[in-house]
Amino acid sequence: MARRFICKKCYSSDVAEKSKGSSAVEILVWIVGLVATCFTMGISIILPIFYTMWKMLSKYKVCGKCNSTQLVPVNSRAGKHLLQLINVTQQMNTIAKEESKSKAG
Repeated sequence: MARRFICKKCYSSDVAEKSKGSSAVEILVWIVGLVATCFTMGISIILPIFYTMWKMLSKYKVCGKCNSTQLVPVNSRAGKHLLQLINVTQQMNTIAKEESKSKAG
């Protein structure tokens, strides 16, 4: 079962995965590394391999809505507290809508 998270900033449960580094830099490092391999007897290929491995291993989770890294597991104490706040807010909004309808009618 996958772990579910909730964002502390926008209360979204949409989670995305990002990695550190840049794809453009990775491509550039590979091009330079492959060209330089001819002059360095293959030693220069080590840098692109390490950069790609670092990029693959440095993945982290962010909010899919606001890109915040402040994610909390839903089943943690803070996650349960956030879910309660969301529930109370939704109930308050429902009550406010019902009151505005009754005043208008």
